[in-house]
Amino acid sequence: MSHQLYGPVLSSQSEMLAGRYSYLGTSITDVIFNLLTNPQLLLKYLFTQESLNYLLILFLPVGYVCFF
Repeated sequence: MSHQLYGPVLSSQSEMLAGRYSYLGTSITDVIFNLLTNPQLLLKYLFTQESLNYLLILFLPVGYVCFF
């Protein structure tokens, strides 16, 4: 069962997503290490103007009810 869950992450198919997470490292161990030791890398990427605009547009139709 664990192979089904973690297999795609550790296989060569995960190289397709390497560009998406390249700012965190070049291998899965680099990515995990950088997430644990440098969380500001992820936070800097998540809280860009583009992502905040996306969240604004995403939650606008429901009036931000889920935050109350």
